[in-house]
Amino acid sequence: MGEVRDLAGFHDVKDWPGGSTVPGLVLYRYDAPLCFANANDFESRALAAIAAEVEPVQWFVLNAEAIIELDITAADMLAELAQELQGRGIRFAMTRVKQGLFHELERAGLVARLGFDAFYPTIPVAVAAFRARGSGRPTGAPPA
Repeated sequence: MGEVRDLAGFHDVKDWPGGSTVPGLVLYRYDAPLCFANANDFESRALAAIAAEVEPVQWFVLNAEAIIELDITAADMLAELAQELQGRGIRFAMTRVKQGLFHELERAGLVARLGFDAFYPTIPVAVAAFRARGSGRPTGAPPA
């Protein structure tokens, strides 16, 4: 997902000519529940999105608005992906996580592993936190 000139919000850049991602940030949306049947597909697509970026990726933010549930296989895959990305120096975070999904992530231990500050209520808040990194502002604080 990225920005499109003269269009508010963040959108699938493949759907909009001239759309561009935020350099250093992969804002990724997967439009399905996560389960054993598609966990490998999700992981390979997420890694491909990171590999496709021209600028080195510093943050991977999963937009979870369409993920209404996940099973243990998917939770394990997310934990492994987060660990792999951390090993590459990439922060794994999530945005638009519904309460039910958040509780499933808590039960699976992913919230504890990522830290509560890796969860952002909205896409603009997550992007603002990415842009504010290293600025001395709290990570959830929007730019002044």
